[in-house]
Amino acid sequence: MKIKNILLLGISVATISSCATSKKLKMADDLYEEGSYYNAADEYAEVHEKKENNTRVMFQIAESNNRLKDYVEAEKWYTKTLENNPNAWPEARIANAMMMKAQGNYDGSKDEFKLFLEETADSKDKDGSLATLRRKAKLEIQGCDLAQELMSEKQESEVTTIPGLNNPLQDYSPKYLSEDEILMAALLPEEAVNLDEARDANTDYYSKLFVASKDGDSWSNEFLPENINVPGLHNGNGVYSEDGNTLYYTQCAEVNAFQMSCNIYRSTKNGDAWGDPEMLSINKANSSTTQPALGMDAAGNEVLYFVSSRAGSKGGMDLYYATLDEDGNLGSATNMGTEFNTKYDEVTPFYDAKNSILYFSSNGFAGMGGLDVFKAEAIDGEWSEVVNGGYPLNSSADDLYLALNERGSKGYMVSNRPGTTSNRGETCCDDVFRVKLKTDKYVLVQATDSKGVLLDAVDVSLYAVKGENDFEFISEGITGEDEVVFFVEEADYRLNGNKEGYWPSIENVNMLEITEVEEDTILKVLVLEAINRATVENVYFAFDMNEIREMYQDEMDTVIALMMKYEELILKIEGHTDSKGSDSYNMTLSERRSNAAKEYIIEQGIDEDRILTRGYGETKPIALNENPDGSDNEEGRAKNRRVEFKILNDVNEDLPIEIEYEAQDPESND
Repeated sequence: MKIKNILLLGISVATISSCATSKKLKMADDLYEEGSYYNAADEYAEVHEKKENNTRVMFQIAESNNRLKDYVEAEKWYTKTLENNPNAWPEARIANAMMMKAQGNYDGSKDEFKLFLEETADSKDKDGSLATLRRKAKLEIQGCDLAQELMSEKQESEVTTIPGLNNPLQDYSPKYLSEDEILMAALLPEEAVNLDEARDANTDYYSKLFVASKDGDSWSNEFLPENINVPGLHNGNGVYSEDGNTLYYTQCAEVNAFQMSCNIYRSTKNGDAWGDPEMLSINKANSSTTQPALGMDAAGNEVLYFVSSRAGSKGGMDLYYATLDEDGNLGSATNMGTEFNTKYDEVTPFYDAKNSILYFSSNGFAGMGGLDVFKAEAIDGEWSEVVNGGYPLNSSADDLYLALNERGSKGYMVSNRPGTTSNRGETCCDDVFRVKLKTDKYVLVQATDSKGVLLDAVDVSLYAVKGENDFEFISEGITGEDEVVFFVEEADYRLNGNKEGYWPSIENVNMLEITEVEEDTILKVLVLEAINRATVENVYFAFDMNEIREMYQDEMDTVIALMMKYEELILKIEGHTDSKGSDSYNMTLSERRSNAAKEYIIEQGIDEDRILTRGYGETKPIALNENPDGSDNEEGRAKNRRVEFKILNDVNEDLPIEIEYEAQDPESND
């Protein structure tokens, strides 16, 4: 965990002599070495006013803004450095390219990386540092190409801001607890901006663990107790065990103004209180051990993942794991190896137990920005190849700390992409963002009879709804030994089921179901009634209205299917109202309702001569319009605002099928 310390220094000098300028440059260098990049940039800028052609000062202004993640300002000063003396600071070219990439200027960034490779092709490399930069440039060119490719593909995720959650400085390590609760950490107090003043005033400026809870449009924080949030240490990277009774987290001490030494601790609940934490055996002296994550290894063993900079790491920070037995005892720390770890940094692991996927962030693989989210899946006891998490999960900025819910479908991440709440620049500080992963969605279709018995040999067809009475055939299947499963996108669909000896069945799949249901498979059941029996239900109306509402389309379709199947049938439509209004008005309204149903059925191809209509007004209620005490009976009136269908035979013979009439409850009381 890195905390960027921003120190405010009040120094006013009217004139700067050569000696004073040298002192100010020394001060700027000291501030930079301490990690006070914000103030270092200001001091270097004042020196630049006196030494406009000093390339080193230009470069240091660029470097300070780079550390502050002010990519625009850093690019400006790297460009000035290169224009003033391109040979003085060769790394300025590659740093400039990185700033372009961080802003999403992938074409410009690639050109700058390629120019760096051309300019350094014949340069001497005494200590191997140039070779490292050249390898990095080639990797970043691959990342630029990958970014453009990912941005042109179908988006498999959504990333959105969370109004009211984030703080002005650093927010990090979010863990999903519920839809409205997040375990996270943050550098909260404004005093942390000026560490010198904070220390002099003995202010507790350290980051803390807390549960953020949403209530309406606002968020509130409940801090963990002081035996967890130990004063004088930075506390964060918390994760609960599955039962919520064990907490793993990190405590970090400041080595200097911008470097931390971290260890992982564990606390267990005693009743409702957290017990005194224990330092875990996996910690290593003279290195940082941080960012714990509970999960499974590829073989299915329970492990604790973490990140460390200890000796033996492949790069700066590496991914490690330690086995975890039933009693909570940890095995030895094991490096994840070169499949996961690079010569650079791998951080913030998270294990998705539902889908057996290990997520982490890295700047050592080809990526879209600085740190990108990557993933690998456990398949048959082995890890798959590490792949990029894609766009817009990843951006041109830093993206890390991905943590999902138990379904692995949505959660949170941390990024400094544009959209952060900081007032120190749009990419200065890390915020928590909301994440939704868009997995492929499917519809599983089953067919049953009216008693719920599964039916085989039902022909099922899937249609995309293009408009009113406009359907496009997509696919078909037959129920039986194999499941009928259709791939669906974000659209409205209709399912038709047909089987000899049964009435056709229709089910709708609306887009809201597809986008909101977290499971990747939506079950739809087609209920088919035997051909010699059909259920005819009422259609209900909104108050004082006569339009056929979409919610009663299935009831209308059942009647239409009967009329199409048996041409000898005659349909009588009877309209009714509640008791509101005069008798004459209600009689007219009931006639309008029966005629509206008639027009709907005619539009589907049924001959008008086969349809009779009659309005009964309020004379035949099927429920009370008023309660016994005289108060309004809203539910009763909703049942009375209806049309009923009567199936007749035009030759006065018995009907060819058995009709069951059902006055089902209305879907709405309005």
